[in-house]
Amino acid sequence: LYDKTGLAIQYISRHPDGRLLELDYDAHHLRLISSQIGFTAPETSFHRYLAQFYYDSEYDYKEAKQVTFQVMYGRSNPDFEAIPFFKLLSKFKSELWSEYLANGYVICPRSGRQIKANVKDIGQLLNYYICSLETAENAETILNLSQVPVMYSYDSFLFDVDSSTTAESLAAELPHPVTIKSGLN
Repeated sequence: LYDKTGLAIQYISRHPDGRLLELDYDAHHLRLISSQIGFTAPETSFHRYLAQFYYDSEYDYKEAKQVTFQVMYGRSNPDFEAIPFFKLLSKFKSELWSEYLANGYVICPRSGRQIKANVKDIGQLLNYYICSLETAENAETILNLSQVPVMYSYDSFLFDVDSSTTAESLAAELPHPVTIKSGLN
């Protein structure tokens, strides 16, 4: 819950011995597109994995994440095509864009829905495509969870649980690695 005002402090568990658990996917967009391009995503932090290709030593995590998304959704940069993930992604983006130009749409493989808005460029098309994958995956995931989240955003789930539920048991039900936050509010 993005909160600049302190409003989130008012959200508390409904259970007398409960807590709120936030399970946040690591690099959800990167993991979703990896499955489409045939890239095996790392089990560890995807952004840290890619950052090792950009930097020789110390780096700022937020800056590395920005570089990743600029390369992913921006114009192709030949320097980054030496990185296996971006090489596969570049090929996929070109094929996706060609399909969109030829047909006026592309189809989300998870939902079967057409993506046919007035797409202005390849980066926007990739974003729409990944968001469509994300929505379909999240809908499937929520239907199969043992507990219903009290809230979810595109890459995280918030659960209100009693003391018998562990974060690890909920994380095991999710398709991607997560970071976990737990608290009374």
